[in-house]
Amino acid sequence: MNYLWNMALRFSILFLFVIILFSCNKSDDSDIIADDVFIVGTPLPNETVLSGILFEVKWYAPSFTFVDIELYQGSDLVYTIEENIDVRGSYNWMPLDNLPEGSDYYIKVTNSNNKNQYAISQQGFNIKTHQKEFSEFTDPLDGRVYKTTKIGNQWWMAENYSYDSEDSYWFEMDREQYEGYGKMYTLEKSIEFAPPGWHLPTNSEWEELTEYLGNSTVSGLQLGGGTGFDASPTGFYLLYFGADFFAHASRETRYWTSTVDDYSAVIR
Repeated sequence: MNYLWNMALRFSILFLFVIILFSCNKSDDSDIIADDVFIVGTPLPNETVLSGILFEVKWYAPSFTFVDIELYQGSDLVYTIEENIDVRGSYNWMPLDNLPEGSDYYIKVTNSNNKNQYAISQQGFNIKTHQKEFSEFTDPLDGRVYKTTKIGNQWWMAENYSYDSEDSYWFEMDREQYEGYGKMYTLEKSIEFAPPGWHLPTNSEWEELTEYLGNSTVSGLQLGGGTGFDASPTGFYLLYFGADFFAHASRETRYWTSTVDDYSAVIR
């Protein structure tokens, strides 16, 4: 009888310990995600934001419905980006072209319905001027004229390539509807038909582009993103078990690089 009593007591203590342990963890989690914790997630501390290039400001403040977004340098208000707008957690911001270069910039997101509630950058970020430079060239293969843009120290074709080569495809095989999207190519044909003076980027060249743009890589390379890179999101094509498979037109673009048999993807 004593043996059974001891076993029951031990089981009760063990059961009580498990309940207390889980309760403590549950309480800690609730404290972390309390509604009165408001955080600006991007720009990151010491991040460089490029003037004239679209940048996605992100914050955590689930109780804010309408917000005011302001840019500060130190304690000084530079300008109000937006007022009383109905957005939840993110906003695509294009810093003004004439913003002075410098550090110690801050984003403040205020609850429009309660000015005492706000999220602000925990540390300052930098703003740097993006020098916009555009040009064009004529492809001698077919006489098409393409826009080009300089991003950082690199020149990029700013439109989708459309040379009508073998092993290239219009989306859904429908040229009339999708000609503005350019054509899709195998890796071999992409290398073979690069216009004179141009080439597929290497992985290191792609990485140089993304390092320059930082968190503006996706937003800056979309239509109207400010870089002048206005290639349409074409989707992609697969030949799968002999069947043509097209997907994600207007939503996603995948670009070949010449370093490996792989692609770099930009989600729009």
